[in-house]
Parts: sequence; C-alpha cells; structure tokens
Amino acid sequence: MDCDLRYVFGDDITFGKVVQDHVKPINYFDLSSCYIELLKVCNWRNLQLLTEKENGVERNKFPPKDEAAYNASWHGIETEKEAVKWRAMGGCECKVCVNKSC
Repeated sequence: MDCDLRYVFGDDITFGKVVQDHVKPINYFDLSSCYIELLKVCNWRNLQLLTEKENGVERNKFPPKDEAAYNASWHGIETEKEAVKWRAMGGCECKVCVNKSC
C-alpha cells in the first residue's frame, strides 16, 4: 500500500481525474451501531488519492493481506490509538465500546 503516489487535485492532465478514496472501505466498518467506527472511517489516515480508473478497479475490495498491512501500518496503528482516546472520552455508548473501556 503506497499512500504517496504524488497525485494532486486539479492535475487531471498528468494522471486523469483524481478522487478521494477510503483505504479501508466503508463497508468494512460497523457504522450502524458504533460512532467510533464512523470516526475511524472518516479519519484522514484512512483516506488516499486515486485516479478514477484505479478507484473503479478497487470496488470496495479489501483482501485479508491488505487489511493486515493497513492494520500494521502507521495509518492503522495511529487510528486505533485515536479510537482508544475517543472511547475513553465517552465518545460512544455501544456494547463494543463500553466493553473495550473495561
């Protein structure tokens, strides 16, 4: 996972149209019951720039090896550290968050 591909918004000539994409796709988060999961999916560490072509190929795929790489990268590690702080501040009252703060 290379998050620094030198893409720039507005530089459509060099790479084609550039769009913002979630590294870990939205459908891999439990957004229905947990506010912390929403914060994690929207965190800047979970965003990347891709060309429209690359983003179309990706199609919300996140194989286990990519998920493991993301979780081991500073992006995943720092996002989880933030999630611990959000839970400690009482950011969510779902069963998962309440049990993790014990």
